[in-house]
Amino acid sequence: MTPLYYSELVLQIADPEEAAAANSSSLMNQAYGVIHGAIRVRGLSIGVALPDMKSGPKPTPGQRFRLFAQSAEVLREMLNSIAEHPGIAQFFAITRMQEVPSTYDGPWESYRRFRVPTRSSRTQDVRARRLDEARSQPHFKLGSRSTGQAFILHVQREAANEAHQPFGTGPALPDSYGLASKERLFSVPALKAA
Repeated sequence: MTPLYYSELVLQIADPEEAAAANSSSLMNQAYGVIHGAIRVRGLSIGVALPDMKSGPKPTPGQRFRLFAQSAEVLREMLNSIAEHPGIAQFFAITRMQEVPSTYDGPWESYRRFRVPTRSSRTQDVRARRLDEARSQPHFKLGSRSTGQAFILHVQREAANEAHQPFGTGPALPDSYGLASKERLFSVPALKAA
């Protein structure tokens, strides 16, 4: 197995008054915006996993990001670039970097963007079906720096199959959100929480 490194950002609010006032969804949205910005600006190949996410009637991304990189240097650069951001430093604990054991033979999973066709799409029936499916997927409310538009990024998790390449072993690389796409399927280890 190609070496693979990971670290986690875990939502952790020590002050009980802050915890009562904080909205974990908005903090996760803000943190994902910071992660995306660092990946995009620095051109890093980082895979993002949401190990605590839940789909279904009450979808949630959870309160943990797991970041994967092919080298310790790339992951260290990523962590250093986000660690001092106020939205990260104040509300998230960053775990120490670890290497995925070379003997890991557990399950792998893929996280990818779940797209909904635009309103102007010619396939309104497909749009309606995808909108219905999207309601059961966790999502992030983000903003585009290039257009200034707010948008919702839905995330879908699926068990890896033969179409998914293990992260770092082929040409399928994460997008600037750290996610797989229909054209670039990759998977990451479904590690147990540390």
